[in-house]
Amino acid sequence: ALVLTEQSRSLLKGEIDLKLGLIPAISAEDVTFQNAAWGSRPELATIKRMEVQVALLPMIKGDYKFIRLVLLEPDVIVETDRSGKTNFEFDTSGEKGSTLPVLVFRDARVENGRFTYKDGKSDNTYSVTLDRLNAVIPGFDKSMQLKFEGAFQDFPLAFEGTAGPIIAWIEAGHSFPVNLTATSGGVSVRIEGEARDPINFKDLSFTVSAEGSSMPEVANWAGVSNIPDLGAFNLKTKIVDPEGKLALEDLDIRIGTEDLAEISLSGGIKNLLDLHGIQLNFMVQGKDVVNLTKLGLPPPPIHGKFRLTGRISDPEPKVYAFSDLKAVLGEYGVGGQLDLNLAVQRPYLTANLKSQEARWGPFNLAAKLTGLTDRLALEKLDLQIGNEQLAQIKLN
Repeated sequence: ALVLTEQSRSLLKGEIDLKLGLIPAISAEDVTFQNAAWGSRPELATIKRMEVQVALLPMIKGDYKFIRLVLLEPDVIVETDRSGKTNFEFDTSGEKGSTLPVLVFRDARVENGRFTYKDGKSDNTYSVTLDRLNAVIPGFDKSMQLKFEGAFQDFPLAFEGTAGPIIAWIEAGHSFPVNLTATSGGVSVRIEGEARDPINFKDLSFTVSAEGSSMPEVANWAGVSNIPDLGAFNLKTKIVDPEGKLALEDLDIRIGTEDLAEISLSGGIKNLLDLHGIQLNFMVQGKDVVNLTKLGLPPPPIHGKFRLTGRISDPEPKVYAFSDLKAVLGEYGVGGQLDLNLAVQRPYLTANLKSQEARWGPFNLAAKLTGLTDRLALEKLDLQIGNEQLAQIKLN
């Protein structure tokens, strides 16, 4: 048998209406489920109104087939304590051989609801508000068909597809496959894959593809502002956790066009949350560097096509290497490496750049800038420009 834990008892405060027949119908108002004793609020869930229609004959055989389920203004919180224990548990420790009932929803509808997830280990909280959710749930242990309109963390969101089953959130040993297409404004995202341990959000393997007309809209989801709008973008990647840490693999991002600036980024990040284990290749190019003034940059001294390529890595936490740099502007080019160290009390940037095609002839530059955000200082400079045939300048 399947029963709620003692902490999750239900309480009906409003009226109950029961209609008997081959398809019994029951409606109740002001339904409340008590939260776990350690929960962040007294109620696990509150429901303004609940309507249920059940097929009578299958119920006699132990199959609970809901012809119709409607929840109006539900407010549900799913949370874990610091040990990872969830407040949304079911007790299946009854007699040997007991099985979960088969729950089937032909038509499930939720309106004007709010669902909150609170992680007790990280103290992170995520909220989903919904205007409308339509679902078909063939069984408690089968994937759900979903259509959703609402918001995630106050950002408008709509999605459609399959996810589930419900039992994977409650009982260990069940994977949680997902095949969803989501839209938010001008952005479309497709997610395919599964979480093999969804209760602990581990053993993940998801393929994500996205496209849209504006990258700043995506940046706002991550709380990042002041991102220049270069135009349309396309993204593909895999989200995995091979070492128990959220990681990106096979990342491929393309933003903008050559008319203004085209950016591509490929590679992976082994620890996405801490931004460590970065191995990324990048390219920025455009038809004319003058066009970058549209992004607020100052007018350049020369015109022409530009192209910058290189590789970003972090050999140590908060230490970033920009290697294999190659920059071309018109007929001039430069290459080398930049190293940025943010792990020390006084951050610094070192540069080692060389060119054979500068306007004034070949040049070599080795420099070190410290105090990048406070009391900027040039601690080291070794610059050589030109050649002995024409003129040569040395500064150090």
